[in-house]
Amino acid sequence: MTSLGNIVREVLAELGADALAVAGVWLRVKARPDADDLARGCEPSQLGAFYGWARELGRMGETALPDQRPAEGDVVLFLENIDPLTPENLRTVLRHELAHALGMEEEEIVALGLGSIDGGRSCCSS
Repeated sequence: MTSLGNIVREVLAELGADALAVAGVWLRVKARPDADDLARGCEPSQLGAFYGWARELGRMGETALPDQRPAEGDVVLFLENIDPLTPENLRTVLRHELAHALGMEEEEIVALGLGSIDGGRSCCSS
């Protein structure tokens, strides 16, 4: 059985060591959205979220806090909601949220094929 740590390391290695730095975000993982995430607009079944300022377009993400400074943010992956938790699904959700961090809108991300996992579950909610 592949451990979660190995899956995350594999996905980050594929994306390149600087992927998170280029997007200007920290990567956090949680089991599922907590009360703070829900207060920021997440759905209980959401797979991931971007909180912060979209670097490329200079606009705030949908769940950003008004006092956040530019070029700061978090990509959060809700691991218990990514089912099955495979490298492919984790990779898709992480790339989806990084695209938000770089300023892409949902429609643009979906057009790139990063809108869903496992045959149709939306990365933003299920």
